[in-house]
Amino acid sequence: MKTLYFLLGLIITSVTFSQSTVSNASFENWTSTVVKDSVEFWATSTTDLIYTGANINNTYRVTGAQDGTYAMHMETQTWTDGMTTDTIVGYVLKEKGDNDLYGFPYTDTINSVSGYYKCGVQTGDTALCIVELSKNHVVYATAFYQFYGNQTSWTQFTLNIPNGNMDEPDSVFIGFVSSDPFNPGVAKPGSWLEIDNVSFDFTTGSMTTPSPIPNHSFEDNVVTTLDTPDDWWSFDPLQYNLYQESYVKKSTDAASGTYALEVSMTASNDSTGLIPVVTNGTLNLSSGNFEGGDLFWAQPDSLVGQVKYSPMGIDTAYALLEMWNASSGLIVYEVKAFIGLNTTYQEFSIPLTFTEAPDSMRLTFFAGEVVGSKLLIDDIQFIGGDVQVDELEAATFNIYPNPASDQVTFDYQAAEYMSIIDISGKAIYQRQLDQSGKVQLDVNDWIPGVYFVNLTSPSGQITKKLVIR
Repeated sequence: MKTLYFLLGLIITSVTFSQSTVSNASFENWTSTVVKDSVEFWATSTTDLIYTGANINNTYRVTGAQDGTYAMHMETQTWTDGMTTDTIVGYVLKEKGDNDLYGFPYTDTINSVSGYYKCGVQTGDTALCIVELSKNHVVYATAFYQFYGNQTSWTQFTLNIPNGNMDEPDSVFIGFVSSDPFNPGVAKPGSWLEIDNVSFDFTTGSMTTPSPIPNHSFEDNVVTTLDTPDDWWSFDPLQYNLYQESYVKKSTDAASGTYALEVSMTASNDSTGLIPVVTNGTLNLSSGNFEGGDLFWAQPDSLVGQVKYSPMGIDTAYALLEMWNASSGLIVYEVKAFIGLNTTYQEFSIPLTFTEAPDSMRLTFFAGEVVGSKLLIDDIQFIGGDVQVDELEAATFNIYPNPASDQVTFDYQAAEYMSIIDISGKAIYQRQLDQSGKVQLDVNDWIPGVYFVNLTSPSGQITKKLVIR
């Protein structure tokens, strides 16, 4: 009950922030987001699952390797999205090669694969090594190695490939999986497999040792990060992970402050059909519908902002504003088109008319349809109506980094008091403020989770969410 009263209090006292403004409206707050953390030359279930929305880490590197420092650990786990539950196998696969090869480019003759493994495979389940040799897009040799039971020390395995020596391949597929993915109901959560020091062999005659598998001992790792705007969503991490091209950028060409949002139509967007869109909600990849947004109870006269547009040829960018009430549905649906070249920032305005008060708001920006078109957005705000200008210019503060794990900084202006509340409603930090300044806190011993930071000023109270991980 205490938590319920606290959450109701947040709704009542945070009007000057969450109910009449756009979160991160000037795009000053960005987070360096890891979009890929995977071993070089290999694809894993952990990185692939990012695209489906299943945030599960069931394939990763571990120390205590047979060769070098690292080995690969794969584990079958249970995952749920709140409605359905699924069993997710862990795997590591040699990434697809060039020219649509069935695996990665490889031309040495081989007829076996060897390596070292540990495993803990549940009764009735089977972990696997899978190998396919191909030439001219035709698979001419396939082999499976099955791992059973428990093996807690490094043990060598050898997988003979029938017909492997009948031809020289142009590509080879090799993969390891923690459970049987081919027979429904066989995969058991808890089954695991560790692999290291994998090599190809040719055991006939006196042929020299075949070329090594790239990163055969999993020592080389790739970590890729992108700057992403806080409180906004896009396809950009997915697109960059797949095609190494970003359509969302932290631009220093700002109308005010340090940064603005840059959204571009790229060649990757054009070839994949991924829309160059940025929204304060999300896009449901299954249904294709926009969802979510910010809580919003005000009835302003208009939404204004600063825009600079550089279309490539004849193109049009858009701002889409949706406001609705959970009980009655859509109230406002307004589209603002940006047409023609603007070499300097221009103010745009979207007039608003209400028949009743909303409780939610979603704002979405589209860069256009022609490769090379670029949209810059900055300084978005609602004005007029029951949104007061002095509230918009009153107490403000930024939290960074957010999420945080070691230290967090609160940069504030025109504020008198700050408190931090945990999810149970308990105040864990309180202090008086000196109107403007910074507060730095060490949070490495805080319990991971969500906290609420309240800032009090003469014009009201602001509440922001802080995530500790």
